[in-house]
Order: sequence, then C-alpha cells, then structure tokens
Amino acid sequence: MRRLRTMQIDRVYAASLVQAWHRHLPHSAGCMMALGVEEGGRLCGVALIGRPVSRVLQARGCLEVTRCATDGTAHAPSALYG
Repeated sequence: MRRLRTMQIDRVYAASLVQAWHRHLPHSAGCMMALGVEEGGRLCGVALIGRPVSRVLQARGCLEVTRCATDGTAHAPSALYG
C-alpha cells in the first residue's frame, strides 16, 4: 500500500490546481489556508479551507473545506478531509 502524506501548501498554488483539477466548480472565493496530499513526493490533491457559510459556526471558530480537488489518486480526498 502506498503512503499518502498531508502538508500545508501555498494558497495561490493550491487555487491554480483546483482550477485545473476540479470537475465543475473551479473558482473558490477566499481561503484561509490550503492543504495538499502527496504520494511518493508527487502532489496529487489539494483542499482549500475557509470560513463556514453558517454564522453560528463562524462564531464558534470553525473552518470548512470549500474545495477539494485531486488528480484521481485513490484515497487522496479522504486523506485531505481527515
């Protein structure tokens, strides 16, 4: 089994990968941070993380994944959401 590793990456770079990889919603307005997942030194997925739409959750200090995009690598989305 191959090993997936998550790490924080540059937001601008992650947004460009979302434009290339996401199926139907390429643009995400605003993001506070971005996570990437790599397999064997190759970046295979990104997640943009921002403020939640719900004001109740914003008041509690929660964050939500606004976009998740991968190149099709198995289990990459699960690693990003985890």
